[in-house]
Amino acid sequence: MAGEAEGLEDYLYTAEWNFEDPYGTTAIEGFEIPVNLPKKPPRKYFKNYGKKVKNQKFKRESIPNNLKDWSDDKRDAYVDKLYHKRNNGEWWLIKGKEIYITGRFWFYLNFWQTEAGVLPQFREGDYCFFLVWEHCFLDKECYGLLDIKGRRMGDTEKALFLMWEFASITRNSWCGMQNVKEDDAQDNFLRIVVAHNKIPWYFKPIMKGRSAPTKVMLFDYPEVIYSHKKLEDKKNKGELEGQSDIHYKYDAIRGRIDFESSGKGKYDGKRLGIWHLDEPGKIEAFDVNEQWAVIKPALALSNGKIIVGKTIWTTTVEDIETSKTLENIKKTWDGSDPNKRNDNNRTTTGMYRYFRNCVYAHEVDEWGFHKKEECLTMVFNTIKGFEELTDWDGLASFQRKHPITIEDVFRPPHNECILYPALLDRRKIQLETDKNGIGGDFEADGSRVKNRIITGDFVWTNGFGSQVQWLPGPKGKWHVSRFPKNPNNCFVLGDGLPRPGNDPLYTMGVDPVDHMTEDGQGSDGAAVIYERFNSFIDTNVAINDKDEVEEFDRWKLITSNFVADFVDRPDDPTELFEEILMAAIYYGVAIFPETNRGSIVVWFNENGFKHYVKHRPEPTRVDTAGKKGKKKKERGTKASKPIINLYIQELKKYVVHRIVSTRHVRIINDFRLFNGKNRTVRDLTVAAGFALLSDMDQKYLKKKEKKNTWSKGMPVKKRKHRL
Repeated sequence: MAGEAEGLEDYLYTAEWNFEDPYGTTAIEGFEIPVNLPKKPPRKYFKNYGKKVKNQKFKRESIPNNLKDWSDDKRDAYVDKLYHKRNNGEWWLIKGKEIYITGRFWFYLNFWQTEAGVLPQFREGDYCFFLVWEHCFLDKECYGLLDIKGRRMGDTEKALFLMWEFASITRNSWCGMQNVKEDDAQDNFLRIVVAHNKIPWYFKPIMKGRSAPTKVMLFDYPEVIYSHKKLEDKKNKGELEGQSDIHYKYDAIRGRIDFESSGKGKYDGKRLGIWHLDEPGKIEAFDVNEQWAVIKPALALSNGKIIVGKTIWTTTVEDIETSKTLENIKKTWDGSDPNKRNDNNRTTTGMYRYFRNCVYAHEVDEWGFHKKEECLTMVFNTIKGFEELTDWDGLASFQRKHPITIEDVFRPPHNECILYPALLDRRKIQLETDKNGIGGDFEADGSRVKNRIITGDFVWTNGFGSQVQWLPGPKGKWHVSRFPKNPNNCFVLGDGLPRPGNDPLYTMGVDPVDHMTEDGQGSDGAAVIYERFNSFIDTNVAINDKDEVEEFDRWKLITSNFVADFVDRPDDPTELFEEILMAAIYYGVAIFPETNRGSIVVWFNENGFKHYVKHRPEPTRVDTAGKKGKKKKERGTKASKPIINLYIQELKKYVVHRIVSTRHVRIINDFRLFNGKNRTVRDLTVAAGFALLSDMDQKYLKKKEKKNTWSKGMPVKKRKHRL
C-alpha cells in the first residue's frame, strides 16, 4: 500500500451548483425533469483522462495502511482532502462517458459496507439514483424522492446509507424511519449499526451508548460514570457533580437515527432531517398519504414555507391482495409529478417521483453499465411463457416484480378488474413490446404490431371559435391514432349555430370536472373519441348474418375503435371545456358528457356550441321507463345506476370483441384498474363508456340513411360555415 509520501492528487474538484441557471443538466431515464449538474472542471482534470476507453473504469481510493502512523499535520491534511471529496464529489470518464460521482456516491462506493458485507461496485443504476437524490436534496422546493422500482436494486441499502451519512455529519440532526412492519424497520436500523461499526475511524463520529444499539443511534459523547470516591473528591473540590474530566477537541455531532413502528401519527411534532419510508407500496396497516401529512410539518418551518428536511420513499409494488394499497401509492405517484406544480412551484405531495425498470437490476458489463437488451429479451421470453400457459395472475405478479413500465407496477390483481384483464394484459404486451423494440408480437398476417399513437394538442387557428388545427408534441395532452379525413366539418341550419358534420363517423364521451382545484387535488377530466364502424374503410373484414364482424377478422378492424383520448386536470374547468370543444370541432363530432353537475353543457350553450352536445340516444333511456316520448330531450346524461350498468356492459363487449385491434395503451391501462366501484378515479374508462353509449344510436341512424345524404360517412352539403 501507499506510504506517507503518497497522497491524493494535487487537484481537488469543488462543486458549484446553480438551480436558477444550471451549469448543465443530464437526462435520467425514469426521472421526468432534467437533473442539474455542477460546473464541470477542465476535461484534463477528469479521472481516467488520457486512458483508453477500455481502461476507463471506476477505481476506489487507495488509503494508506499506515495512515495512523503519519505525523499529525500530514495525516490531518490527508483526511481533509477525503472530506473534501465527500462534500464535492469527482468527475470521471467511464467507458467514454462523462460521469459526475456525487460526494455521497463517492463515499458510498469507497467506505459503506452493504448487508452482504462488501463494498458496492460502480453500477449505472446506482449512479443515476445518487444523481437524482442530489437534485432533490438541493432543490429548495422539493421535500424529497418517491422511488418506485423493480426488485433487487439495493435502494433500501442506499437510503439507509443516506440517513447515516446525513446524521453523521450534520449537527443536531434527527433521521427516522418506518417500514411495512416494525420488525423490518428494526432490521433496517440494525443494518445501519453494522455498517457504522465498519466505517474507517476518520469518518466515524463518536457514538453514545452501546456499540450495537437496538433502537437509537446517537452521535454524542459517551456518558461518564464516576465511582463514589470520585464523586466525593469532586464535591470536596467544589466541582459540579457529574462534570466530566474529559476534554474533547471538537463538539459532538449529536446526530440521531431511530425507527418507529408501522402506524399513522408517528414522529408527529418532531423536527426531522431525513425520514425514510420503506416499502410504502406494500403497507396496508395505514394510508401512507395520511402519514405523509403528519411528517411534512416535521421537515419544514414557517407553515411549510421553508423546507429543512428531506424524505425518501423506496418501494416495489408486489404481493398485494387488494387494490387499496395500490390506490394509495398510485395517488402518491400521481401527486409527485415534477411537471405538474402549483403556484408555490411544488408538486401536490412536495416530492419528485422516480421509476427504474427491471433493467437496472440486471447484470452489468466490466465498466458497470447494465446489459439492457439482454435483460429485456429474458423478461419478454418469460412473459411469453406465462401467456402460453394462460397464467394471467402469475404474469401480473411477475410484471410487478420485474416492471418495464410504471403501468406494470400499478397493475392490480385480476380479481380487482372487471373488464377481462387477461385480454387487456395480452394486448398491452403486444403494443409495448413493439414500442421497446424487442420484436414484440405479430398480427395474423405476419406484420408487426404497431402502436401508432401520436401525442399533441388542438389549438385555434384564429382565436376562440375559429377552425382548429393539430400540433404534435411529445408532451401533448391528446393521444391520437387516427385523424378525420374531413377535419373542422360543420354545417349551419336555421338558428345560425354550427352543428358537427361528422357525427355519423364518430362519437365522443366526456367525463368532465365542474369546480376549481386546489393544488391539483381531485379527479381528472377525460375525453375519448370513438370511430364508428365504417364498411367503406373496413372492406377486408367478414360480416356474419347478425351484421357483426367475424371473430377471426376482428384484429383487422381499423374503425369501430377508439381513435383519440385526453386526460388532464386544469385548475379552471373552463380550460378543460375549451380543450374538449377544440377536439369536437376538429373531429366534427358532438360530445356526450356525464352531466351529474352539468357545467360543461351550460358552458357549451353559453358559447354558441349547444349542437356540439349530443342528445341522449334512445337506447340509453333505461332509467326512464314509461316516459319515452314524453320526457324532454336531454343533452348528455347523469351517471345513474342503470346508466353505469349499461356502459359497463358496453365496455365489456368492447374488450371481448375489439380490444385485439385497440392502439391506445393509456385507455387499456385505465381499463385494467377499473373494478366498477372506483369510477371517480377511472376517468378515461368512464369517458370511453360514454363514447360507446353515444354509439348506441347507430341503428337509428341506419333507419335515416335513405332520408339523409350524410349517412355512411357522407356529410350534408355545407351551408354557411361559421368556423
